[in-house]
Amino acid sequence: MFNLADYETVESRLEKWWKDYPDGRVATKIEQASDTRYIVSAELYKTEADAKPCATGLASESISDRGVNSTSALENCETSAIGRALANAGYAAKGKRASREEMSKVEQFKPKYGRPGSKSAAMEMALHIVDTQSKDNSNEPVPVVWS
Repeated sequence: MFNLADYETVESRLEKWWKDYPDGRVATKIEQASDTRYIVSAELYKTEADAKPCATGLASESISDRGVNSTSALENCETSAIGRALANAGYAAKGKRASREEMSKVEQFKPKYGRPGSKSAAMEMALHIVDTQSKDNSNEPVPVVWS
């Protein structure tokens, strides 16, 4: 498994960014918004004058009927996109690209069948992801999982 304490929060990564680039900027954009999910991109610029970002990040969040994504899926998605851009810019613990917020989502999913790390738990997680994505009303293809 993993230790959530080994992962940095987006907030702490952002503090480091602003310390290094006080004249920088963070730009976010809603790439997709539907009844079931959001996709947000984030761009980091070292100065206000920079025409091209030094790093980018992309995140997707599904709207749910419970938890943070029942009321704040867009905000959660934006935070994740910023966190991924910061990781891409080098603001992440060695080997820990995901933020603490992203890893807490993984931790919240508890398999019902099989022990954590087993093939059945991995299959259940994959099917959970496919089920979450298939609730989107778009015409995007849903990945197929074969065992």
